[in-house]
Amino acid sequence: MEIIAIRRSSFTPRLGLFASREIPPNEELTFSYGNPPRLDTISQEDRGKLIACRCGAFDCGGFIPFDAEM
Repeated sequence: MEIIAIRRSSFTPRLGLFASREIPPNEELTFSYGNPPRLDTISQEDRGKLIACRCGAFDCGGFIPFDAEM
């Protein structure tokens, strides 16, 4: 898979995900956002910025990763 950031009329990019192989019809697709944040390392103020992940995967960390510096 290849990810390409595209910016149009905004500093915030949109991401395009492109397959590196043919994908058969009805094949389930998944995408990992990376390592979720550890709650004990995030300030109380930044916890309000967390976005809950609702993917339902067994090993999901429960939140989409983010950078508190941004």
